Formats: sequence, structure tokens, C-alpha cells
Amino acid sequence: MNRRIGILVVMFTLVVAACTTEAEETTTTSSTAPPTTTTSTTTPPILTGVGITDDTITLAALLPLSGTLQSFGRSMLEGHEVYWAYVNEVLGGVGGVYPVRVVPLDTAYDEDTAGTLWAANQDDTLAVSSTLGSPITDAVLGEIGDRSILVAAGSQAASWSSSPQVVLNLAIPTFRDQIAGAVVAGGAEDPVVAADPPLGLMFQEGVYGGDCAAGFRQATERYPPGETVTAGHPTTATEFAGDLGLMQEAGVETLFVCSSSQALLRIVATLDLLGYRPTLVATSQSYDASLPAALGDEGGEPAGLELLADVYLVGSWPAFEGETPGMKLLKDNLARYDTRLPGQVVDPWFFLGYTQAATFHLVLEEALTEGDLTRDGVWAARDRLGDVDFGFGSGPTRYDADRIPVVNDVFSVPVSADEAQFGMLPIGPYHSTR
Repeated sequence: MNRRIGILVVMFTLVVAACTTEAEETTTTSSTAPPTTTTSTTTPPILTGVGITDDTITLAALLPLSGTLQSFGRSMLEGHEVYWAYVNEVLGGVGGVYPVRVVPLDTAYDEDTAGTLWAANQDDTLAVSSTLGSPITDAVLGEIGDRSILVAAGSQAASWSSSPQVVLNLAIPTFRDQIAGAVVAGGAEDPVVAADPPLGLMFQEGVYGGDCAAGFRQATERYPPGETVTAGHPTTATEFAGDLGLMQEAGVETLFVCSSSQALLRIVATLDLLGYRPTLVATSQSYDASLPAALGDEGGEPAGLELLADVYLVGSWPAFEGETPGMKLLKDNLARYDTRLPGQVVDPWFFLGYTQAATFHLVLEEALTEGDLTRDGVWAARDRLGDVDFGFGSGPTRYDADRIPVVNDVFSVPVSADEAQFGMLPIGPYHSTR
């Protein structure tokens, strides 16, 4: 059975499975439609339980709202708040009946704090619709154990799919697929950005970089020996001359980077000092709109953009200035529910929070189609989702059999922040990451 749900202006096709799961800690609610004839009609009862009180769904957002990462966490929370305000006020809540309340919990990016916060709030919360950072996700999952409670992944690493509780953002390709897709697309006939071998990868050690390394290995496993070079570095690394010297000596023509924006800044600056100019392809996670000005120093943003002339980005954010249906809706929602200018609110972290919320909304709507908004019902609903189009230009997306998003990607180039809100401009057509 298929049901089409109007959300984000475009239509999502949700595939509804024929089976249901047994709910735990459940109650039932029902509503009665107003009579239009002499016969009244009663809708089937909806199973509810933990996290739903007076028809209001409570979700938790475990984000760093203080500390060194508070700007990221607050942007993600604002994305959530804008999206759920749209759902509640325009759509009338999930299914037009159940408004959603998001409870922000400040992790300060500390694993112990995150675990303690979840333990204190779990009895009143249906699911965790937002986290930031793999360590935070790991801490929350440790508290949850084997219970059927969904948690939004704190990073877009494909490796998180091995946890049955995790929900990956359906709007963004995983780090693994960003790199693998870029390698494959770069080797196609007449590519937008050529991936000329030898190929190199510099990656930050940990879940994020490890996922990129997995994608690089996957896409280059049949390359002859000597045509690929990899170098990992700790998150605290500040010196990259040695690794770049290794790449230069190996004749690397196309260098992939999967790291922090601070590391990317130092890598690009070091490449300039070495007089080494490979084509550099970086994940958007590695980029920040402030990079050109920081690189340009006294020469400002124009000088920095010159140094970034051979840099391309994958896992790109859609252009905020674009007129796709999804982006038009986002801008309309921003105007309705936030009085500040977009430049004061919108950044990649806002977009990440907004699309995390949109992904969770899909899951809740699908759970409602089976009449089961319990934790078990919501957990099962994630695996029934079919093709989804968020309307941002990349076309349909879906979860594969391993619960990993299959999302088309596009190359972008760094541009002035005055030209593009996210500091990057998509170029060429979207390409498949699989």
C-alpha cells in the first residue's frame, strides 16, 4: 500500500509494509470525524505511549548550546525550530493532529553530559531527533541499549547504519559516498571535475575521516598499485607539509581531503608554499564560508579565492539563493518564523538541523499510516520509507537495505560569501553516489 504525504511542497511516496510490530507501554487514542450525514464515522485508534501527552509529540535535541561548538549547535536548533513551526502551524502537526515539541538539551559537546541528559529525559521523550558529533551519538546510544528508540546521527557517516537505532539524514550523502561518488564521477567520460590518477586522500582520524577512507578504498579497489596514496592525521594536527610532500613525491594529480575547515585552510596554504597544485576535492564538512578571507590575509577574500581556484567540494549544500521548491519553502518558513535576516541565521548547520527535522517528520508520518506512534511503531516506520524528494534539486533519495541514504551529489566551487550564503556554488549536473 502506498500513501502520498504533502510535505516540503513536493510529494513523498512512502511505502507502507503489510506487517506491524507489537508496541510496548502503549495507550490508545481515537478521534471522531464530524458527521456529514446521519451516520458518524470513527477513525481507527492510534497507538501512543512514551513521549506523547495530550496528543503532543515530544522529541529531544541533544546539541552543544554552550562551549566551543555552541554556534553550530544553536544553528542546528534554529533549523529544527523553524521546520517544526511550519509543521505545527501550517500542517497542523503530524497527520494534521499531533503537534511536535522539541526539547533542547545542552550537551556542551561532552559525552558524559549527553548520557546524563538523556537518562533524565527519556521517560518523557519519544525519540532523539537531533544530535551533533559522533561521540554524543555514541553516548546516547549507550544509555538506550537495545531499546527501540530512534536517534538522529550526529554525523553523516555511513558506519552509523550498523546501529539499528540510528536515523541518518536523508537529504545529504554520507561521507563515504561523497568521496566514492566523486572518484567515480571524476573518472567518467567528460567529467565535471576530473579525478586524474594517481589519487591521494588526506583524512582526519576518527568516524568522520574513517568513513571517507572507506569510500576512497571502495572506489579505487581495482586501481593498480601506486595509483593511490592515503595519509591520516589526528584531529589536533596543524602541520601538513610532510603528508603533502608524500603526495607530491608520489605524483598525486587529484587530492581528496576529509578533515576540518582549519585543517583545509592549512593544507591549501601549504600547497601554495610548496608550489604544488593538484586538483583538490574536499567534503563540504571540510569547508567554511570564512575560508577565503582567512586564506587571503591582507589580500582579503579575492586573494583567498585565487588560492582556492583548484578546490572543489562534494556533499555540497544546495544554493540558498536557488528557486527549487524545497529551498523556496525553507526561505518562506524562515521569513514566517524568524524575524532576523538570513545572514544572521542560515548557515550549513541550520540546513543540517532543518533537514534532520524533515527526515524525522517523514518517519513520524509513516508511523501514523500504520496507526502506531509508539517507540516501536516509529522505529519500524523508518524501514518502510520509500523514495523521498525534498525538492532541493538532487531528485529522489531513499534508504538502502543497510539504512544508508542513497542521495545524488553535485560538485561545488568556493565563492564569495556575498555571492552565495553557504560560500559555495554548485556546478554541473548532479551525479550518483552509487
